[in-house]
Amino acid sequence: MKMTHNLQFFLALLTISVTWSLAIFLKETTVQAQVNFFHVLVWQALIWFFWVLLYLIHRKISRLLNKQKSSKKWLLLWAILAVSIHYIWFFTVCQLISPYLGFPHTKYGVYPYFFIFWTLLDIALMAALIMKPKDDEVKSPTTEPQWLSLKRGKQNYVLKPDEINWLSAENYYTKLYTTKGEFLERKPMKYFQKLLPPDMFVRIHRSTMVNIDQICSLEKDRSGGKTIKLADGNVRKISRTQLKRVQKAIAERCIDTID
Repeated sequence: MKMTHNLQFFLALLTISVTWSLAIFLKETTVQAQVNFFHVLVWQALIWFFWVLLYLIHRKISRLLNKQKSSKKWLLLWAILAVSIHYIWFFTVCQLISPYLGFPHTKYGVYPYFFIFWTLLDIALMAALIMKPKDDEVKSPTTEPQWLSLKRGKQNYVLKPDEINWLSAENYYTKLYTTKGEFLERKPMKYFQKLLPPDMFVRIHRSTMVNIDQICSLEKDRSGGKTIKLADGNVRKISRTQLKRVQKAIAERCIDTID
């Protein structure tokens, strides 16, 4: 499962906080005995998780700027402002709770090298936000049915999903039963399950997937199991593991039910 950009950014802040806390604590060996690591971690977490607020503000600003022609210029100004705001927050937190306040060679509770790394990390975080795909650049799934190109012999056919009645798995092949006849494709069932609209097709068995609109009835077989009868007259067995999913798919299609 892919992580969302929000989660990735949160994990980046967590990683920075923990890693930077360890780096500072281990580097300053001369004062290590006088400093508690948990204190260092809390200090760093307060500094870096302020970026959560900047992230939320950035999302709103970037949405507003998407509609403007000069969005890049304003986005750059916002980046400079955000880093500046974080610097103010950084100095405020350091003067209040830095575990290194009053130690030799420190100012505002930090060592000089802190500023270099903090600035680089701020720039990296802002760059990550700016390079995030804009809302209008993320392609949303099309609501129009996608056509399938299928081949039978030397002839190519183009079919809409609603022209497919049902599909059956045959080893490494999948047979499609359609309004234009049968097609044998050298692709697994999983390929078509991902390709076809999930609100139109339902897997009823590991070897069978059907067009919900082609279901005529749900019946019991002689062994007590469930089968469905399709509009083309075919009767297909429903596996026990898929029964609830099939019943739900049918129920969602029904305007009302008859007891």
